[in-house]
Amino acid sequence: MENMKLNIKKLLPLEFKNIPLSQLHDLLEGPTLFHLQGQSEDCVFLSTLLHGNETSGFLAIQEIFDYISNNPKRSILLFIGNTFAAQQGLRHLDGQPDYNRIWKGGALPEHNLAGQVIEYVKQYEIFASVDIHNNTGKNPLYGCVNLLQETYIKLASLFGSHIVYFTEPHNVLSNTFSQFAPSVTIEAGLPGKREGIDAIKEYVKKVVELKSFDEIQIPQGKEVYQSLARILVDESAVIDYQDNQNFDGDISFISNIDERNFHVLPRNTHLGYINDFSKIKVVNSNGEDVTGEYLKKVGGELLTNRMFMPSMFTKEIRVVKSDCLGYINESVEPRFFL
Repeated sequence: MENMKLNIKKLLPLEFKNIPLSQLHDLLEGPTLFHLQGQSEDCVFLSTLLHGNETSGFLAIQEIFDYISNNPKRSILLFIGNTFAAQQGLRHLDGQPDYNRIWKGGALPEHNLAGQVIEYVKQYEIFASVDIHNNTGKNPLYGCVNLLQETYIKLASLFGSHIVYFTEPHNVLSNTFSQFAPSVTIEAGLPGKREGIDAIKEYVKKVVELKSFDEIQIPQGKEVYQSLARILVDESAVIDYQDNQNFDGDISFISNIDERNFHVLPRNTHLGYINDFSKIKVVNSNGEDVTGEYLKKVGGELLTNRMFMPSMFTKEIRVVKSDCLGYINESVEPRFFL
């Protein structure tokens, strides 16, 4: 894959409409950018399957195949990402980089691929950029932004119950695209769930048909949360989710940790039991180790050391070790973006 070339096509093949995800790579033969002509030359950019196991965006696009293929209000640039991993139902293959961590340059073929997408997209007027994702843990539907600007907040406010502002990881697609267009990431819950699929379909149609962002009124009381830090777990750590005080591994998290997402955790909240405290680390957006500010070990317990609101807590051990356990957030005052 040294010269990984982006496929660029003008039509969605009819087979796309009903093809099983496991066969998508055979149809497309790799990451593909579709430029679907609409009634207006300005474009809505859509991205899905940057993570091959996050299926809701793909399933939603299949269900609105006729809508986006038949002269919609705006032209659509649809990027289908990691078809290699999607074929096997994985976030990414062993030896592959995460396809949502390749958008700030680098030496790998996948970095070159991302550069080709950016180069093509920047030729056009982009009304909005929407990167579609799922969570591996239980979360409400929510939108994310990388800039605290009113237009971006409005775009995110159309999806789900919460808005999260984050700057790290900095090398995600939405952060790069936010430099030249209103850009959001939408997090559509657990993969394949009907609620998320229907919300994606409705959202895409709303964005494609918007006359302008002036039409959007941010609902009163809609809070924006800033992602302050990530909780990392060492790749060598032995972990489970049994909340087992006698666990002979490194960390035994509480069994329902993902049910704590978007709920404020008071100081001294029990998160499990830990034998080796060096196996867990909290890193802020500046890359600084702030573990002691947020977590502590008391006896064998893993406790919060201050109040915070988590998001994206996951029980998928592969994701925990390759990415993170979850994020730490706090509310942002509206004056910062309005």
